[in-house]
Amino acid sequence: MLNVSLELKIKRIELKFWKESPSDWREVLPGVKRRILSWDKDAMLVLYNISANTVIAKHNHVNAQHGLVIKGGGTFEFSNGKRYEIRENEAYYVPPNEDHMLLTGPAPENIFLDVFLPPRKDFSNELRESDLNP
Repeated sequence: MLNVSLELKIKRIELKFWKESPSDWREVLPGVKRRILSWDKDAMLVLYNISANTVIAKHNHVNAQHGLVIKGGGTFEFSNGKRYEIRENEAYYVPPNEDHMLLTGPAPENIFLDVFLPPRKDFSNELRESDLNP
């Protein structure tokens, strides 16, 4: 008779909460403010407040980027030269290593919410621990 002992280990998921703090906002480029809302080892949630008619130069990153325009909008341009207009309440996805740039529209505030998978290592100096771990 075979006696097999199976130990089941369940890893507890740690809950975290971040409260808003004005000091969390960083001006990362002229007219571009960024706040990291939450993060863990798998993903990072980032809020941007971008002035009217601001260019975020062509760049790429190893992270997948999912996003939502909360307010305002703009034009994305990708490595294939295609341009896509994006407006309030519209979502977008930028695959890893894809060259892209953004020109915001004329709205005084253009608010974008991005999720990066995995988290952006180059943003690590902006991270802070959560306010509450229940």
